[in-house]
Amino acid sequence: MATLFASFRMDRIGTGTSRMIRARTERGKLMRTLRNGATLFFVFMIGGAMTTPSARDLSFQAGDLYALLRTYSFSTDAIVRIQPGGAGSWSVLSEFPTGIWPTTFTYDAYRGRLIYIHSAAVHEIRAVDADGTHTVLVPGWRPDQLAARGDGILYIFEDDTAAVGFHYLDASDVLHDLLDVTGTARFDLGPSARLDEMIYDPGTNSLIGFVGDFTGIGIPECPSSNASCAVRIPLNAAGTQVAGPVVATSAEISISFESPVGSGYVPGGGILWVVDTNSNDQEPRLQLLDPSTMVTVPYASPGYYIGAAGIGGGTYSAVRGQGVTLNPRDENLKAWSFGDSGAGTPFATGATTNIAYGRLIEIHIGPGGIFADGFESGNTNAWSFTTP
Repeated sequence: MATLFASFRMDRIGTGTSRMIRARTERGKLMRTLRNGATLFFVFMIGGAMTTPSARDLSFQAGDLYALLRTYSFSTDAIVRIQPGGAGSWSVLSEFPTGIWPTTFTYDAYRGRLIYIHSAAVHEIRAVDADGTHTVLVPGWRPDQLAARGDGILYIFEDDTAAVGFHYLDASDVLHDLLDVTGTARFDLGPSARLDEMIYDPGTNSLIGFVGDFTGIGIPECPSSNASCAVRIPLNAAGTQVAGPVVATSAEISISFESPVGSGYVPGGGILWVVDTNSNDQEPRLQLLDPSTMVTVPYASPGYYIGAAGIGGGTYSAVRGQGVTLNPRDENLKAWSFGDSGAGTPFATGATTNIAYGRLIEIHIGPGGIFADGFESGNTNAWSFTTP
């Protein structure tokens, strides 16, 4: 766990529309840093209200959050941009007739676009520019999960058609099968396997999937059928083929049903994953996974509060140095430091509505548009990114 639990210091370099945020790791201290409530410098210091996009806003900014919201109103879905510093500010990037597939959302740094799935009368994978323009990336298909690698590969998981298993789009938008270890067939996790959440982990060059017992644990490697499960799927260097056996771990979150609803990158190489349950009680809904060892530990335990049973998505915010969750009932986001419980710290009030649910992601941008969060093995200047 030494590679995961590392403390970090943030330095801000530059002003205006060009800035670098650099975090230097010191191994072995993240737990203590988070317990002491340390946070990162805020990139944005705009008070908690809706803002009108400016010319600068028409590009994706590292550290911003985006929420893909099903039933933003009774007849529309929406993509909402959230600047998470301080009280948080927000603006609607795009509002459109309802029809999103609300269980997956990703930012592709190579394409410079948000990617989501539309699942109404027309099934398709769509890309969204920073000005809110939607483009069809893959027509006629509604898979279940998406995860961008950042070098042009977009991973796709499908669980209920003839195309069941894993696929990927290459940098030229050509669709391929993700091959199994033998290199002769499309890889899948088993005939009954499903995933609630998926993310690419650059530190281990793996796909990380999450599933809860509400969906049903159909992955043979998962240790328990009554708990949430995280699985690691190792990849070859090109990212086109599975390179070894699947490794899994389980976490018992609740005596009620469990459903993972989000994930995000934590400085030092960890992945924060967020689980929704059917209880308002205090439960370890935010988990911290070390992908290299597949050990998961409680990060924060929201509850008791009315609405804890309805977490609508979650990720990690580098700007805040905290885990963050969508809370539709209170029409806000909540921030959580390591070891927190109770009702969390509300911010960005009004960014969601009391009937919305979906996914929450953070923007990561690396040099040349390539995914580069500084989690690579041996990187001693971890978690660096530059924005335009």
